[in-house]
Amino acid sequence: MEEILEQYPQLQREDLLAAIAYGAEMSRERFVDLPGSSAA
Repeated sequence: MEEILEQYPQLQREDLLAAIAYGAEMSRERFVDLPGSSAA
């Protein structure tokens, strides 16, 4: 996280945390069927 903040000084730590939280929320709502797998 520190490396990103160094490369993008216009961002703040809260911006990165918000992006991570958004990505986590989006991943909860999206499922990908894999070939050869079956739903239990």
